[in-house]
Amino acid sequence: MSYLLFLMIILTVFGGESLSGIGFDDIGTWIVIILSIAGIMSQKRKLQKE
Repeated sequence: MSYLLFLMIILTVFGGESLSGIGFDDIGTWIVIILSIAGIMSQKRKLQKE
């Protein structure tokens, strides 16, 4: 996930435009990012409790 996010940031900085519609101005992308981060944090908390 972090690789894809990093790649999106780098390509946006260099002026790239997505032909598939995946970008930071798309609400769907933000929902996926937030859900992914929430899932990672939840798993991390469970591992710390054990």
